[in-house]
Amino acid sequence: MRPPLRVASHLAPGVLPLYAFLADYLADSLGRRAEFSVATSYERCSQDVDDVCFVCSVPYLLFAELGHIHMQVVAAPVLIGARYSGRPIYFSDVVVHADSRYERFADLRGATSAYNEPFSHSGYLVVWHHLLSMGEGAGFFGQMVEAGFHAEALRMVAEGSVDAAAIDSQVLAIELRDHRDLAKRLRSIGTIGPSTIQPVVASTSRLTAAERASRFLVSAAYQSRPIASNRSIACSINASSPRAKPNARRAKGSRYVAGFNIVGASCSISARRSRATSALRRAMRPSISSSPPTFHALSFRSTSARSPRAIPISICIGSRMKP
Repeated sequence: MRPPLRVASHLAPGVLPLYAFLADYLADSLGRRAEFSVATSYERCSQDVDDVCFVCSVPYLLFAELGHIHMQVVAAPVLIGARYSGRPIYFSDVVVHADSRYERFADLRGATSAYNEPFSHSGYLVVWHHLLSMGEGAGFFGQMVEAGFHAEALRMVAEGSVDAAAIDSQVLAIELRDHRDLAKRLRSIGTIGPSTIQPVVASTSRLTAAERASRFLVSAAYQSRPIASNRSIACSINASSPRAKPNARRAKGSRYVAGFNIVGASCSISARRSRATSALRRAMRPSISSSPPTFHALSFRSTSARSPRAIPISICIGSRMKP
């Protein structure tokens, strides 16, 4: 009997149902059963205990830079929705309370901002990148508060304990769909991005090259694939329309996923890096970050037989590196 396919997610809790389904789908494609788990530490990326991981680009780049990772980028999810244009990208949506006075990002000077955690690209590092592009630094916000998760940051904004937060666009769409009260209490005042989507990575030691290049990573679309009713997996949504209803054609007693397609991809990390200048070092408070971010360019190239040309995207993402 073949061993189970060990799949771990390092992503936000709100997207776990979709990735749990994807773990089953990948395992089934390889003739194995899935053993899905939720990682509680990014150090797990370097321990080579999983066959496949869904992980944020920032810790992946960090461990790759340090040579402490045995994973290869093999696929890039493509979220469904007009704003994604069929590309492996996502956005950070800046949200405030519906009754607040803020109308655009620049209005947030002196405000209290929540972020999910300091290794997050969408909730934290991309905000710093945006501030730097505006010629701003640590003095822009009056305070930055760590919430732990995107969902908690949203709750804090909705309750008025903080003024704003930058939220992963996929997570935001799911939260607004599942919690309609939030949609009435929040509004978006801007979008940062696009950013390269969180990649799917596979172990180079636990999986063979043939398995890493298996057909499930080449061009797998599963908008109408049923899941047994005893699995408590919620439908994903068209991420450009938070109020979209689940697929009306689904069979009684089963659920369907309509979350995103997946394309085979190879990853190249650009050699062009810009270590933060002394001005940036002065701008970053020690209480917020012990070291300045180094920005890398991470680009995906399609390996799909149906679309062999390069996906036209090369997005700057931040990684906190030790000096």
